[in-house]
Amino acid sequence: MKSNRKSKRIILRVDKNLDKDIKLNPIVNYIFISVFLRKENLPNFAMPKSHPMLQRIQTVYLAVAAIACIVLYFFPIANFYNEVQGNYKFFICHIQSMDPEPKLRFSALFSLPAIILSLASVGFSIGTIFLFKKRWLQIRLIAFNAITLIVLILVLFFFYTAQLKTMTGADPDYTYPGMLLPILALVMLILANRAIKKDEHKVKSADRLR
Repeated sequence: MKSNRKSKRIILRVDKNLDKDIKLNPIVNYIFISVFLRKENLPNFAMPKSHPMLQRIQTVYLAVAAIACIVLYFFPIANFYNEVQGNYKFFICHIQSMDPEPKLRFSALFSLPAIILSLASVGFSIGTIFLFKKRWLQIRLIAFNAITLIVLILVLFFFYTAQLKTMTGADPDYTYPGMLLPILALVMLILANRAIKKDEHKVKSADRLR
């Protein structure tokens, strides 16, 4: 009887001051309530429910792959310098001239294939995260995404660099972080694929035991 009364008092006290405590110090309140309620074996109504999607390492890998393709828009992939034609930086979305009066001008559609491929990879990565309940569909989407990234890498490093080398008469300088980002995204997809397959194997093993 005494323990029941004590539990009721604790619930009323926590319930009465819960909103106030959360507003004042949410981190301290979270730690206090999580530890305290577990000790008292009380209903843990103040604990936020964690989403199973966010507890999987493949979510981190896919998020990094998407971020890498987005950050690619802000870092140059290569630089082309020639004393006659000038200095040009190759971004995935445009070719930037470093000279006040550039001798070469590039159409806005010049980088369109690379833009489409990179945005498709970002879309695949983000979409795959939210399909965490359908692991085999995730695996297929990662395969499509990996193919998209491989095509993007080939287009960037073989088609565009060859075109720019011919136009500027200069060899590409790859000492920029942009050249590593598509490769990083591809590595993250491979790791995510392995993690999803491990989860699928664990689920099948658990079903067999049942």
